[in-house]
Amino acid sequence: MQFILTKGKVVSLLKGLLISFSARSIPQVSQTITGMEIKINQTPSVIPDTFTVQQLLTEIFETNHQGIAVAINNQVVSKSQWALHQLQPDDQLIIIRATQGG
Repeated sequence: MQFILTKGKVVSLLKGLLISFSARSIPQVSQTITGMEIKINQTPSVIPDTFTVQQLLTEIFETNHQGIAVAINNQVVSKSQWALHQLQPDDQLIIIRATQGG
């Protein structure tokens, strides 16, 4: 399954997926971006070909990266490696964001 999304749609879509931690239907939109397919929290997504973990998280969460944990292909990636770790086609990411509440 492949999804063709504009950059703006990817950002708003990913924010919703990651905050709720649930897979939802992803609508197709008319414009195409070139990129690679990865899975984020078990949901297929298309991102630019040369994206680091840091760049992806900045697209999703803007500047607040506190309380976020990332695993790629079942391996935890430390925060100190986010800017260096290049994402690869078919990577499977798990992104967890701690929230407060009761």
